[in-house]
Amino acid sequence: MFPFDNFDLEPAKARPSAFEPHVFFWKPWRGEGQIRNAFGKVLRRYTVSGGGQADEARARMTQTVVFEDGETVQKAWEILSRDPGRYVARDVDNGIVAEGGQVGRSFVWSFASDQTVGKGRTMPFKTTVTYTLIDRSTAEGVAVNRLWGWLPVSRLTTLYRHQV
Repeated sequence: MFPFDNFDLEPAKARPSAFEPHVFFWKPWRGEGQIRNAFGKVLRRYTVSGGGQADEARARMTQTVVFEDGETVQKAWEILSRDPGRYVARDVDNGIVAEGGQVGRSFVWSFASDQTVGKGRTMPFKTTVTYTLIDRSTAEGVAVNRLWGWLPVSRLTTLYRHQV
């Protein structure tokens, strides 16, 4: 497994406006978003909900995405802390590994995966997800999928809110 240090489940006191995934996503949350192609055309809209469990060493986040056509996708990520501000996450279902860390006030995850496109062809993609805290209970997530790691093909934009 991955090396990890302890999670601090309280937001960083020195940077209260920085997004920290283990602090934000362990509380129940809901969101809505859309997927756009490289030209800005909306391809799909969705709602998403989830939450997590955390202990001193690791966190597990689960999420359920429901697309407007009724398709439902469930994901679970195990998140480990490498050192303060650096994390590794593993998709529990398919083993994709993401690495992430603070970049200014935002938090950025990055991972590579093979995705099926067109008539069943598998192509290499790199995904970068940037989360920015808007206020203590609201965050924006922007995921950019790039073919071959450089050609942007889609953008997912999601607004997350803690449930009351």
